[in-house]
Amino acid sequence: MAGPSFSPSLRLFGHGRTRKLSFSSQPLLRQQGPQGGLRAAAPDLLRIVPVAAILLIVFAELYLYLSIRPSSASSPSLSINNTNVTLTQLEIQKPVVCDPYTIPGLLHPDSLHWITLPSTDSNQSNPACDGADNFGALQATQFGFPIPPALANKILLLLGDSFERNLVDELCVSAGVQPYHAMLNGSFVADPIYGDSRICTIRDTAGNMFVAINVFQFGMSPENLIGFLNTGMHWLEGYSPLHVADRIKWLPHFLLSVAGLAFPEICALRGHDCPPPVWRLETVERPDLVLSTPPFIDTANPFWFPAPDVLVVNSMIWDLAESDFNQYAAKNPGAPFPFEQFQQFGENWMRQFNNEIVEPVKQSFGHVLRAVTGAGHAVVPRFFTRTLPLPASRTNRFAWPSFSMIDSLNNLMRLGAFRASIYGTEDVQLQPGVLDWAHLVAGMTIHTAEDDEHPTQTGNMAFWQLILSRFEMLEQAVGERPLTSA
Repeated sequence: MAGPSFSPSLRLFGHGRTRKLSFSSQPLLRQQGPQGGLRAAAPDLLRIVPVAAILLIVFAELYLYLSIRPSSASSPSLSINNTNVTLTQLEIQKPVVCDPYTIPGLLHPDSLHWITLPSTDSNQSNPACDGADNFGALQATQFGFPIPPALANKILLLLGDSFERNLVDELCVSAGVQPYHAMLNGSFVADPIYGDSRICTIRDTAGNMFVAINVFQFGMSPENLIGFLNTGMHWLEGYSPLHVADRIKWLPHFLLSVAGLAFPEICALRGHDCPPPVWRLETVERPDLVLSTPPFIDTANPFWFPAPDVLVVNSMIWDLAESDFNQYAAKNPGAPFPFEQFQQFGENWMRQFNNEIVEPVKQSFGHVLRAVTGAGHAVVPRFFTRTLPLPASRTNRFAWPSFSMIDSLNNLMRLGAFRASIYGTEDVQLQPGVLDWAHLVAGMTIHTAEDDEHPTQTGNMAFWQLILSRFEMLEQAVGERPLTSA
């Protein structure tokens, strides 16, 4: 950007206006008379008076400017063309960040991205606020189209359950690529197994890629799943702990281990080598967790890993499924709903969500997931949680005729009841944002007759567009920049 230009004429500041003064190069002379004596020419006197008046105005303007300008102690200065200029005299431009989902609009019926409506409000007339069909752009890569710049060489990590797994599978199918299947210890399996992690890597002909990863987790009270443990189903997901806080600690090692096969280009772009992939060829019923535990991030000696650009965490449906409220109406016909017990459950659940998910994410990823601040102090998070789309039937296993457990927990999420400010100190730049999936698809037909809970392609695509718009906002906030080491 070119620096400010300065005119050779004098510009004076004061009273909110700018005045430009220019001076003639002709001197005021005393002319010689016919007798050879000196006389003052009458026209000279006529020139002297207005010039003197102008000089008085100059001194008055300068005095006023110097008396009202901020002191150097309160206004920082910078040097432009070897001239010190106070920041109060410059209009500093920051990138404009706009969330299209906060502007009045509607979902496109086909692409399901957000279309903003025309507005007479000048604050909402920014073209960047118009939504984009980013999901369609990723689909189009199979036909030779490029990945959008905001998504190029970016990593999205979804720590969640079958809802997130279905999102990643849906993206891969739509883009015409096969997902990778991996265990939390970083080893790959050829065929999908229960609870594995899914990795979808989309590439374009220009050598760019977009990576979406789901790491499966089983709620915040996995001790209730002891029946599953005895059958070996959860051990099959590979040498890993069940508790979500421990699983989060494994994620940096997981990302480094799978990169060598799933997205080696990211390692090269960030100037690092990734280890060769490891394939798991045997099934072990009772693996020794001590022998297989990956290294954790040591603050004194951290190791590099390909960090996610955006991370979304969720824990709700497993927590409800493992609670006493699962199928409560069917198990207790005619009984009143135990609202006081559920109120206590909700309070404990929010506290547990902060302690076992939000805080461990901050500990493992705090150095790479800090929010970005754009124009107008707009904070764009890299760390999110989400609400849960409501089941199709009001008589589902998590509902009472006059009460929805999922809707109640969603409201707690929307109001930020999980945020650390309720329980102690909080780093605003690591405060999770909330992606309201339930509100986004409210009123839409997003379920099939066979599945009352999981969204169909329609519900998944709408949420994908919302997630991908966060990458656009981050790009607006940070501007164009090369991909660097995390």
